[in-house]
Amino acid sequence: CKSCEPLCDGLELQAWREKLQEESGWGTSRFALEGNSLFGQRTWKKNAGLIPLDREESETFKVTKFDIIRASVKAYKKNLNTHKSYENLRHERYKMRNNLEEISGLELSKYLDNYSEIKDKYVYYLQKIIEQNSLTDFDYLLLYCTFISFGPICLWKNNCWSYLLVQSRLF
Repeated sequence: CKSCEPLCDGLELQAWREKLQEESGWGTSRFALEGNSLFGQRTWKKNAGLIPLDREESETFKVTKFDIIRASVKAYKKNLNTHKSYENLRHERYKMRNNLEEISGLELSKYLDNYSEIKDKYVYYLQKIIEQNSLTDFDYLLLYCTFISFGPICLWKNNCWSYLLVQSRLF
């Protein structure tokens, strides 16, 4: 519906890839390997998650653990599309779409400062990842489906649905 478009949106593939690289080292981090956690999402539930080795003693958070990788992607997508910390990101993305502008992951990444404790430095790192890996090539792709393990990803490109088969060492 039009009234919820800024909240219910696809996830730009570029943003997904940059976060995957930054948060889990392309899926090679301890959290990715032991807990299928690709995006470093935190939890404060008592009996859930993995304790970061470098966590301060005064801290109580853990990194969310998932049964399957797909659940990690789904939770990340839900987080960006619903959490109040990313209202500005959703609003900017909505404005871009409404004005029929190209969605720029590089531009939208500046609204991810609340994803990390290091704020603007984190945005700087994400933007470097985008630039150094030519991820702007993926700006026009959207990740809509949650089934991504050696299966189809639905993509919206040039006002048309298309499908891409994902084959990656990670999945």
